[in-house]
Amino acid sequence: MNVLERVVEFLQSKKGKQFCDKCISRNLNITPDQHVNHKTRELEKNSNEFERTQDYCSECKKHKKVIRIKQEMPSSAAATDDADAATVLAMVRLCAAAWTPEARIVGNVRAGDIVRALDEVLPQLSSVRSLVGADN
Repeated sequence: MNVLERVVEFLQSKKGKQFCDKCISRNLNITPDQHVNHKTRELEKNSNEFERTQDYCSECKKHKKVIRIKQEMPSSAAATDDADAATVLAMVRLCAAAWTPEARIVGNVRAGDIVRALDEVLPQLSSVRSLVGADN
């Protein structure tokens, strides 16, 4: 198995997480780190399955260039256009849950914090809506 195949297999086995080149290199025992960097840049350029961004590495927690498998949105995501608040928030929660909890995805808020907050609020939403007269 060549280095590119090893990197792809590693990332697929860690779906939902993102890694910097150094941590991939360490996990796969590949030296130098630049060899992994070359392969992750190749994946970014030539594959629709992966994306590289500036974010926090799931392993070392440092803010740097990381690579991950692209997040897929469910087909029901389009159904949020002009939808009620509960539906929109439920879809935001679904999206946030697909990310690694440390990822900062909306307004620099961590995905895990979005999920936690929405889990607290969504069950109360119908009572909150009736309190503010939104059900009329």
